[in-house]
Amino acid sequence: MRVVLPVILITCLQINAAPPEVALAGTVTDTAAAPIGNARVYLKHYPELFTMTDSTGAFTLPQADPVRFARPSRAFGGVAVRGNRILYTRGGKLDVFGIDLFQLNGERIFSRKLENPADGSRFLALPKTAQGIYLARITVDNEVGCVKLVVGENAGILSLTMQSAVSGGMQTHAKAAAAVSDSLIVFARGYRNAQYPIDAYDTKELAIELTVSHPWRSMSYPDMTDTMAKILSKGYDFEMGQPDPDIGGEGKSASEQAVHTVSFTYDFWMDMTEVTQKAYREVMTEAYPEFVAPEWPEAYGVGDEYPAYNLSWADAALYCNALSKTSGLDTVYTFTGITGTPGEITCALSGLSFDITKNGYRLPTEAEWEYACKAGIFEDFYWERSRENYPSSFLDTIEVNSYEVWRAVSLDKGTEDTDYGTHIVAEKIHNYYHLFDMAGNVSEYCNDYATDSYGYETVTDPTGPADGGEHVIRGGNWGSDAEALRSENRTFSSPDSSVYFIGFRTVKRIFE
Repeated sequence: MRVVLPVILITCLQINAAPPEVALAGTVTDTAAAPIGNARVYLKHYPELFTMTDSTGAFTLPQADPVRFARPSRAFGGVAVRGNRILYTRGGKLDVFGIDLFQLNGERIFSRKLENPADGSRFLALPKTAQGIYLARITVDNEVGCVKLVVGENAGILSLTMQSAVSGGMQTHAKAAAAVSDSLIVFARGYRNAQYPIDAYDTKELAIELTVSHPWRSMSYPDMTDTMAKILSKGYDFEMGQPDPDIGGEGKSASEQAVHTVSFTYDFWMDMTEVTQKAYREVMTEAYPEFVAPEWPEAYGVGDEYPAYNLSWADAALYCNALSKTSGLDTVYTFTGITGTPGEITCALSGLSFDITKNGYRLPTEAEWEYACKAGIFEDFYWERSRENYPSSFLDTIEVNSYEVWRAVSLDKGTEDTDYGTHIVAEKIHNYYHLFDMAGNVSEYCNDYATDSYGYETVTDPTGPADGGEHVIRGGNWGSDAEALRSENRTFSSPDSSVYFIGFRTVKRIFE
């Protein structure tokens, strides 16, 4: 019998420098003075300090003291966790050994210090009620370390940062706390993200007012052609991104930040389904004599109504131009040359530029894609479910299965099962804009070049950076876990070469 032991990952937790005393309190309400509960309140410069409003809209951001990242100290080589005890095992004289224990939201729950402890192993017993993951500020003489640790069963140190308590860090921040320039960021589902400037970290009775977000809420079927749905976005806005950087693992969803308001000055058409293998093959064959159809392995899904995949971003752009020409429209993409062969994964475009104000077909901007995927819904999944403890039951899984092709109905079936790989488009339930497979089946190329994160500022008709190395890919796919099906997801993990998990759909701007 094989025994699987728990594994503790040793990583470096880099936490921003923060003032030693943060004591902010206030309320969050809407424009009618109604309290907003479960809003996330955090500091712009120190987002690791956050709290949630209660049912009355009240919040308190208590004292917490994460420390500046520095090179490891030899003194901390002797710190360890055993069950509910913090031990220091290095020999030699020790003047001070102390600990302050914090919840992950910054609330301090325990503090103790030993003066002139005896030589040998020194230990501090933690509260017996402490179980799970905590932040701890540990003092060893003149060294102060911030430790992320597991207390109780499977105890261990997950990560560690440190600084000198004498060399200026703590004392400098204490002096700066009286005059600061920062903002409280407030996020609540259904409301526009708010920035509230503060000039001190000990401000009380803060009154923060949120304005309702205003996406298009379709009460009936939108206008449709045979292949496209009309998305009303002109004069509307929505909140792009989400505030948690650690969905699926530490820092894994950081690129989905910061939440910011996006508005549009135009409406657009969007394909109701991902471009199918039949449509892709027919359009590309007509437009490019040198076109070679991609290899679509039988195991991954092949057939006229399956999504096109195993193609490059350049292939998708070439398809858009070809479709524009066929329809007598302007082409969006211009380039000086084609490297490789259209249809092959090595195809690339040199001297590329694009103009999304043209009336032709193109790939959606990242903002258009997320707006269309959410379809006026504020929860993580467009079928009005939030990710907290979801899916956590058999019925939850059945619900996800009805909306998207993901690993539970595809990858996990195994290569011998007919459901393995991509599925025929539009077999699942569409969202409120009548778009199918937005979060699954294949991930989808967007027009934007990739960025590490967003800004906090409100933007109109965003198009991403002017240039870059890679383009954004949005949505989950047939190999994804549920967390990648969220509307805000910008990353995905594939168990094979990624090209077998990426397709695309097109949009066309509406001019009035």
